[in-house]
Order: sequence, then structure tokens, then C-alpha cells
Amino acid sequence: MAHLDALQLKGLLSAALTFVFVLAFNSITLVLAIPLGIFSFVFSLAVSRLMDVQIVKATKFIVNYLAVHRGLRNFILNYF
Repeated sequence: MAHLDALQLKGLLSAALTFVFVLAFNSITLVLAIPLGIFSFVFSLAVSRLMDVQIVKATKFIVNYLAVHRGLRNFILNYF
């Protein structure tokens, strides 16, 4: 099983930030999208670099836990 890498984390953070932004402003225009893109890139880059060690530790824990609990692992792999 692969761990959540930095690109995936940055993408998830940027998507979440964009979702919150659209919920707050009810739309997105080019004038709003440019600063949002810059801000979301910088924000997600900073957060992903700060949390890199913790993410690797959490991923290793989850992989080891699922290695021991084969029933749960099979359920997750079969239905998700």
C-alpha cells in the first residue's frame, strides 16, 4: 500500500480550500480565481511540508494495523 504523497495532499488541501471559497462567495470568477490559486498553492505547500513526518507515521500505522486485521483490510479493499 502506498502512502499519501505530497502531491496528493496538496491537491486535497487546494480542493478543500476552493470548496470553502466557493461556498463563501457562491461563485468563482477569474478575478477571484487567480489570488485563490496562488494562495491555495502556497498554503497547501506549507501545510504538506509541515505535516510530512506525521503523515508518514500515520500511514505506516494504518498499513501495519491493516496487515494484522486482515478482515478489515479485505472489507476496505473489496468495498472501497
